[in-house]
Amino acid sequence: MTDVKAAEFGHSTLPELPRSFLCLDYINRFCRRGDKCTKGHEICAVPSSAPQAPLLVCQPNHLSLEARYFPPGKRPFGDDGPGHLYIHGPRHDNDHMDIKQVRILPTTDEILSGRLPYMPKKDPYIHHHLPCGQQRLLDIHFRHLRYESTESLIDACYHASQQLTRLISEPQAFDYDDRMVTIRGFRYSLFRDIAFEEIIFNYQKGMTLRVSFACPKGLRGRRSGPSKHLEEGMLVALIGLHGNDSLSTTFMVIYQRQTAEAMRPRTGNDLRASAVLNFADPGEVDAVRRLLYNAQGLLQERFVLVEIPSALYAGFYWTLKQLQNQFKSEERLAFSSSIASSEAGASPEVSPPVYTNIDGFAYQLDALRIKGVQTGTDSLTLKPMDLLVYHHAKENFVDDLCRQTTLDRGQATALSENLCSGFAFTQGHPAQGKLALAKVLLASRPQTSQKPILVVCMTNHALDSYLEDLRNAGMSKLARLGRGSKETWTQEYQLSTISSRMKQTTLEKTSLKQSHNQVESLTTEGTSWCQSLNAHALSWPAVRDLLKSKYRSTLDRFALLERVDESSLSDIPLARKAGVFAFEFWCMGGDIKDIDRLLEKFSSMLG
Repeated sequence: MTDVKAAEFGHSTLPELPRSFLCLDYINRFCRRGDKCTKGHEICAVPSSAPQAPLLVCQPNHLSLEARYFPPGKRPFGDDGPGHLYIHGPRHDNDHMDIKQVRILPTTDEILSGRLPYMPKKDPYIHHHLPCGQQRLLDIHFRHLRYESTESLIDACYHASQQLTRLISEPQAFDYDDRMVTIRGFRYSLFRDIAFEEIIFNYQKGMTLRVSFACPKGLRGRRSGPSKHLEEGMLVALIGLHGNDSLSTTFMVIYQRQTAEAMRPRTGNDLRASAVLNFADPGEVDAVRRLLYNAQGLLQERFVLVEIPSALYAGFYWTLKQLQNQFKSEERLAFSSSIASSEAGASPEVSPPVYTNIDGFAYQLDALRIKGVQTGTDSLTLKPMDLLVYHHAKENFVDDLCRQTTLDRGQATALSENLCSGFAFTQGHPAQGKLALAKVLLASRPQTSQKPILVVCMTNHALDSYLEDLRNAGMSKLARLGRGSKETWTQEYQLSTISSRMKQTTLEKTSLKQSHNQVESLTTEGTSWCQSLNAHALSWPAVRDLLKSKYRSTLDRFALLERVDESSLSDIPLARKAGVFAFEFWCMGGDIKDIDRLLEKFSSMLG
C-alpha cells in the first residue's frame, strides 16, 4: 500500500447566480412570458457575500495502519494554539485560528491527522490567542462543543479507513459482522461494497442518493426493520478510496432506510439492502460532484458506509453554526458583563433587570398569597431597588413572603434573589419556586413589556405539568412547541394549531405563492436532471436549455407546441407536456419535419 492521504478535487466551475435570476413567472419548466422573458431559468447558486478565507497551507497527513490511540495518562488534546500558532504549523486543513473558517464536520485531512487537536482552557488566567471578552468565550465554547460532538466521528472514520484499505488488499469472507470498535472504545457499524443505485431529487432535502450495500447476515430479510441501524436523521459517512493513495469522506444524513426485501426486485436476492441519503452539508458542492462522478462511473472509488450510533446531526450542527454566526456578529451577547468579562478574574456584574429601573415599578405578588390571609397592606409588592438599598429590607421581605404565601424560607429567598437579578439560576427539585417566579412575572408584565416568556423542559411530562399550572392560574396565551404530549388539552396550544388559525394578509399570500412557485420550478428542474443522470440520457428540459443557447432554429421547431396565448395561461401545463411529447417522438425515430403534422395530431387527441 502506498501512502494514503486526503484526495484532492478540483473546485467547481459552476456559475454563481443571484436568487433574483429565477423568474417568478417560471412554473413547471414554462414561462408565461415566452420568448419575451429575459431570464435564463437556470438553477440558482447564491454567491456568498463573505470574502473567501485564505488557503491554509499545511503538510498533508497520511493514513497509518497502526492503532490510533493516545498513551494512558496523556491528555487527548493540546493547548498550544490553533493553526499557525502551533509550533509545528497547522495540524490539518481545518485547523484555523478563526472559528468562522472551521468546518463543523471533520475533513478527511483532519481525520487522518495524528496530532493532538487544540483545546483552549476555560481558566481566564491561562494564555489564549484572544483577549478576555465575548469572542474568547465563543471560541472556547465552540471548540469544546465541536470536540465533544465530532471526536467519535473522527476516531470511527479513521478506523474505517484502515478497514477499507484491508478490504481492498486482502480477501474477505462473504458474510461479515458490521459491528466495529476502535481502540479508544468508540463503537460503530461498517457496511461494505457500496453501490450507487439511483439519484433522486427531493423538494425538501434537495439531491438524495439511494445507495445499496452488502447486507450483514444479522440484518437480512426484515430484521433490519426493528433494529436501531440507519434510523432517519442519523449521521453517516461515505468513505471512498481512489486507487491506493487517496481517501475521501462525505458526511450524509439518513433520509430513508430500506430492508433487503426492498432491494429484491433489483438484485433477485436478500443479500443487499439500501438506504436513501441526503448531504449533511449541501453547500459542499465538491462533495456533491464527487459522488455524482462516482455514480456515473467517471470516478472509480471503493466505498464503505460508516454509521456512528446516536450521531444526530441536527443535535449539534445548529448550535455550532449559531456560535460561528455570533462570533462574526457585532451584536453583544445577553448578560455579556456577567459571562464574558473583559478583564481576567473580574467579578461578574449582576445588575437588576432593566425594566425595574422605571420609576414606581414594583412586582405584583398577590397571585402567591394564601386566600383569606389579611395583612395591613392592600397588595403584596416588591420594589427591587428597595432590597438593594436598604440592608434589612431583603430579610423583612422574605419574612412577609413566608407569612402570606405557601413558600418556605428557601423558596422565598430564591424568589426574591431571582426577581432582583437580571441573570440568575435556580437549581433544585420540583416545588422549588420556579412556577411562583413565572406567576409573578406574568402578573407584573403589563408594567414592563409584552415580550414572551420562554419555558424549556427536559421532558414532555414536565412541560405539560408546568403549562397546566399556568393555565389553572388564568394564563390563556400559551404556545407549545413539540408533538410529544400525551395530554389532549394541549392540542389547542400547539404551535401548528395556533398558526393554522391565523389569517394571512394579501401581501403574505402573494409572497408565499411566489416562494412556492420558485420551489416548484427548482424541483422540476432538479428532478429532470436526476432523471437524465439515472437514464444516462438527457431529458427534454436539459436538451431544451442547450438548444436555446446554441441551436435556436432547432428549438423553434420543437417549441411550436409550447406556445401559449397570454389569455390562456391555464394551458401552460398542457403546453409543457406538448414539448416533451414532440421531443420523445423525435427520440423514437420520428422525423422532425413532421412536427407540424404532429401538432395537429396532438391537438385532436386532446380534443
